[in-house]
Amino acid sequence: IHFVAIENRLKELQKHESFLWLLKQQRPHLGGKLVEHPIDEDWSDAGETGLVEALSPHFRSLSESISKDRQNDLGEALSQKTLHALKEGKFITGASQVHGNTFRTAKKSDRHTASIEAIDRLALSYSAYLLKNRLNKTGDILMKIFEGYQTQTSQIKFEEKSLGFSDLIKGGYYLFSHDQAAGARYLLNRSIRHLLLDEFQDTSVLQWTVFQTMAEEMLSGAGYRSPDELDPTLFIVGDQKQSIYGFREADAEILSTAANFMITRSALDIELSASYRTHPLLLKFVNEAMYQVIEDFPTHIPAGSGGDVLIKGRASICISPLFRKDTEGGTGEPIEDEARFIADTLARKIRSQEPVYDKHLKGYRPMRAADCVLLYRNSTHARTYADAIRATGLSVRIEEGQSFFARPEIRDLMAICRLMAYPNDVQSAFHVLKSPVMNLDEPRLLELLRDQKASQLEADERATDFVTPLFEALGETAEPFYTFYRNRHEERPSIGLE
Repeated sequence: IHFVAIENRLKELQKHESFLWLLKQQRPHLGGKLVEHPIDEDWSDAGETGLVEALSPHFRSLSESISKDRQNDLGEALSQKTLHALKEGKFITGASQVHGNTFRTAKKSDRHTASIEAIDRLALSYSAYLLKNRLNKTGDILMKIFEGYQTQTSQIKFEEKSLGFSDLIKGGYYLFSHDQAAGARYLLNRSIRHLLLDEFQDTSVLQWTVFQTMAEEMLSGAGYRSPDELDPTLFIVGDQKQSIYGFREADAEILSTAANFMITRSALDIELSASYRTHPLLLKFVNEAMYQVIEDFPTHIPAGSGGDVLIKGRASICISPLFRKDTEGGTGEPIEDEARFIADTLARKIRSQEPVYDKHLKGYRPMRAADCVLLYRNSTHARTYADAIRATGLSVRIEEGQSFFARPEIRDLMAICRLMAYPNDVQSAFHVLKSPVMNLDEPRLLELLRDQKASQLEADERATDFVTPLFEALGETAEPFYTFYRNRHEERPSIGLE
């Protein structure tokens, strides 16, 4: 297997790491094996030689439809007892099926149908055996590599005294399943009387195993209980269509498993299909999409008060044409054209004071930029969209599900801090001047740097400070940041940052 393929497959196994770990705890007899592909017809003893021997009588039946010379060729190929010889002689195709050109006459005759079907079936059976056998062996190899990786990872975490997210859940499993943890279970079961599990659609098999053990103990009625205590309760809230943590082994089907577990214990199954915070148009879209995905999906409706929906306001769906490189009137860059279209559309709606419903005012008011949200699939072109919107005079803030220090506005502030610490850091200066802090044009900055370097070459000087001459060349354009930069030793940097 290619190393890249091994890496990709190990990543896939890692996505199911806690499930594989749980399987090993509950069924240790399975060892480190993946579930094997069942082999319908085992050719391990007969092998390729046995296959050709099984094919021989059927080919001899077909040989009467070909010339004497080709019959001799067929006999020679069969005597070698390899599929390669039959393929070289063009008696079977690359897929090990009867060759249509060689046996054209036989294929037209009903008398040879049984022989042709027998050859095709036997060859397919052997191919399936080879494929599944190879897959099973590959699975064994991958599991051995994966177990070695897991062992090394566990050792590193042990030495560093660190835990991963899945390790915490594994600890919970040990706590509720191992005999040595009986004392801890007793204390937990005494203190936990009510279990509320929210966003349950994002629960993994291992997590549910832990929760189920807790719930069974809690609802059994066994153990110490004071007379004035309320009956224990289990409350689960989940929505199958909102499951988004598949990358962390969440399985939305567990919601149904948990529901069945609770219903057998006389629990109430309460369905909430009335939405208190979603516009009717969006609910209509959700219904149409989910009818095709979830069997018996309940129709979602907007919650109402006095016959009127709670979420008001006008709504519409606008679909634009696809932006292509050859789009008439375009820049040749589809992403930039799309960004400009979105920016112009938003700006037009805001400047024409399109009415939006304000739930606080309980009435309509003109649309503001702060009312608008742009959703995109990934952040690759987020800056392109933001720049296009800023070009219309509107302010933009990028909110992304990323680490604090990876957010664009934080990176801009970090560049300012680096420039304060290292005043000759021209890269940080460039970052600040290009950012929304100054919003200067990159080609102009590069041109100034080239001019500066050219003048130094003429004067036969080696510059150590590229930043100050750059600010001086920009003049008023670099204000007020240049003043802050000049005064960095005279006042606290925090004042400038504010």
